[in-house]
Amino acid sequence: MTVALEDIGIGDPDVAVETIAISTLQEARRLLGGDVHALEIALRLACSATKDRSGDHLVSLSREPALCPDDLKSASVNAKLAVLASSSLSWRQRLAAAMLLFGPSEQRAGQRRERFAVVSHAFAQLGVPCALLAACDTYNARTRDPLCSLVPLAWCLWKQKGACEAIFEHGLGAPCWIGELPDWAFDPIRTRLGTRAIDLWLRSYLSKPPFTAGQVAAALWNKESAACARTLDWSFGRLIAEQAHGTDLVLKGVAAERHDALCLWIEKERAVLTAARHAVWQGFRRDQKMADHTQRLLEFDEANG
Repeated sequence: MTVALEDIGIGDPDVAVETIAISTLQEARRLLGGDVHALEIALRLACSATKDRSGDHLVSLSREPALCPDDLKSASVNAKLAVLASSSLSWRQRLAAAMLLFGPSEQRAGQRRERFAVVSHAFAQLGVPCALLAACDTYNARTRDPLCSLVPLAWCLWKQKGACEAIFEHGLGAPCWIGELPDWAFDPIRTRLGTRAIDLWLRSYLSKPPFTAGQVAAALWNKESAACARTLDWSFGRLIAEQAHGTDLVLKGVAAERHDALCLWIEKERAVLTAARHAVWQGFRRDQKMADHTQRLLEFDEANG
């Protein structure tokens, strides 16, 4: 469900809707032949779809401390709804309103759904596909983050700022294979192997590295793990992505003037990172073989009393 809006989004709204339906509706999975077949279909749909991460980039930008002005914070709910739905206001004002209306601090699901119903009607008047809005409503009912309102906002910005159908082919290049996995699969934030590799990498230096594990992980995640091979290409979307990546690093304590230095340092030390990933993968495989061997011994003991 998260992949549908966070990674696919407006890049292919039909696939986003279908993927959310598969992930949330048991009846949909039954019609597709059960959970296993439904998962296979969802994977094929999601992998082949054109991606657009603008909604998630707006989530990153919503974490800017100075984003929400005091007058908007104190405004009524109806006023915030009007700001979010207004195409005449700046995208930052609309983003701030979305954060205040649908941010993680809002805990009442019923209230969130009532608010989204109003916003959904306004977004529909602006041309956002009704099926995409229904998918966002489903997401909103199960989560506590503003992505449900930011994907429709991204769609409006895409149309307002000059939509095009061009596809950007990301120049990731050929991966460096770590065992059975490409190197970019070692997500440095959301996988244990990825975080272990970062820790091992930075501890391998005799002197203290110029950047922390969290700073390195944030830069690597945006450059590798979150990159998509086929992305909807629109200039304002690229601007949002660049600003979001910068915000991620600033929130990790990397001053704006040091962002380029961080990326250059990672590329300079890439061979050490690759070696650390190899070491972590080999250790994982050894632990897995030992666990399998232990399990077989336990099964043998049980079978033989």
